[in-house]
Amino acid sequence: MNIAAGRVSAILGASEAPTGALDHRALMPFASFTLRRRGAAPFRSLALPAIATILAATAAVCGAGAAILAAAGQDHAVTYTLAVLQTALVAWLGAVSWTAQRTWARAGVITALAWIPTFLISSWIYAFNPSLLDVGPPNAAIATVDLSLVCFIAGYAWLLRGTGVNPDEPAGEAAPSCVQVQEVTLSRRWVLTWITLGCLGFGVIFALTGGPIHFIRDVSNEGSLTRGRTYFIAAALALTFIAQVAACAQWARGAALSPRLIAGLAGTVVLAATLGSRQLVAVPVVELVLYYALVRGRVRVRVGLPLLLAGAVVIIVGIGMVKRYGNYVQAHPGTHIGRLEFLVTKGPGDFMSSYASNSADGVRLIALGERTVPRFAPPEYGKEALRLLLQPLPSGIRPKVSTAPAIQAAIYPSPVLSYAQPLQLMSYLQFLYPGVVVAFLILGAATAKLEQALASARAYRPSTLLALVALAVQVTTVLRSASAGAVAVALIEVVGLWTVARTTERLGEDPSPLPRASAYTSAAAL
Repeated sequence: MNIAAGRVSAILGASEAPTGALDHRALMPFASFTLRRRGAAPFRSLALPAIATILAATAAVCGAGAAILAAAGQDHAVTYTLAVLQTALVAWLGAVSWTAQRTWARAGVITALAWIPTFLISSWIYAFNPSLLDVGPPNAAIATVDLSLVCFIAGYAWLLRGTGVNPDEPAGEAAPSCVQVQEVTLSRRWVLTWITLGCLGFGVIFALTGGPIHFIRDVSNEGSLTRGRTYFIAAALALTFIAQVAACAQWARGAALSPRLIAGLAGTVVLAATLGSRQLVAVPVVELVLYYALVRGRVRVRVGLPLLLAGAVVIIVGIGMVKRYGNYVQAHPGTHIGRLEFLVTKGPGDFMSSYASNSADGVRLIALGERTVPRFAPPEYGKEALRLLLQPLPSGIRPKVSTAPAIQAAIYPSPVLSYAQPLQLMSYLQFLYPGVVVAFLILGAATAKLEQALASARAYRPSTLLALVALAVQVTTVLRSASAGAVAVALIEVVGLWTVARTTERLGEDPSPLPRASAYTSAAAL
């Protein structure tokens, strides 16, 4: 109880500081927008800074209420209040990030959207039914998630404020609605090289793991199937990368995608899906949508939101259901049940429990780490950074960095199971709560630097813009999984995509920016 109260007090202090320190321009140093109602006069113009200020005040009130309820011993009420606080903070991050020119196509908005399925939904599930968390009360873990989000917003807003200008409005110029990108052609030789490398990578992976059918059947154990084969996965991803590069080159020329290219993109994503990782499906799709929105103009919310929800259902529920089926068969070896029957009879009944403990188990893992350290094991004091430095070495010759037995038993339960360890957990295991604060302040500041880079008025090479887009998307993947191996894979994806794009693209004689006439092509061109 004291731990939760102390955590809530820390959140309250952190949330009050940004509210008091950031003025009207600091909370939202961007343009305002007008809400309109179909068939009616416009509503009064609502400034985003005012909305951000209201959300910040709501977060501060929720933090204070949670602290008071924790002191009074109202544990269940504290859980609800912490979930409300996190909801207000996610909305605050979205308001701080949103601009009239780029709307949702911002790294901050994408982070806020990714936070919802990664942490917020699980927090509300535990608020409705705290008994679903099998490692103790949820309040301390949810409070840690809230604290991390406060620190992320503080680092993000502080760095944008430090520029002294609106990053979307260069001095003396109108804010550009689209990023300027240079027109390129693709080298046929390099395209064939990367396609060949990707096919070889997939071939080796499937040969070592019994083929794609065996891989799909054992998709619940994809972590153990791919462990030690990072270089082959990187080679296989070249197939996805080259398809992305070809699509982005088309958009840079102001052209829509051909049916053959759309089929190639879909085929590479489906092929990546056979590896069992939802990240390998979600990341390229989000990168393509963000790149399109930046280069060709905004994808309207009424078009993009249904597509976003449909994609989330397919990736989180669809692929997640397949993995849950594998876990169920392993846990019940004598039961014979087909995938479709499982989907209809078993799947819906334990959806909430499975979602919070499997599909998005970040809150659960944070609670597990807080129960383990420092009670049963001391903090690691930076060992994970050493593991990351050693990660490029092949697993056969890579030195082993020791892990305390209690942490090993809790976080690495078996060679078969592989947890996606969120950044809050990894930073806590290294330096306890100061590590969480520092890590998310740095991550928020780094995300703000990405925003500034994407707001530059210069004309980008497609490969440079692709690398910035990939970095913005990888922020969300690191939130969900920040172990040394996961960070190494994220870096491989960024560097690999940039390498494929840079070696393949050929600048034209006149590297002029995208014509303004093509800036507002319909989203149907996707």
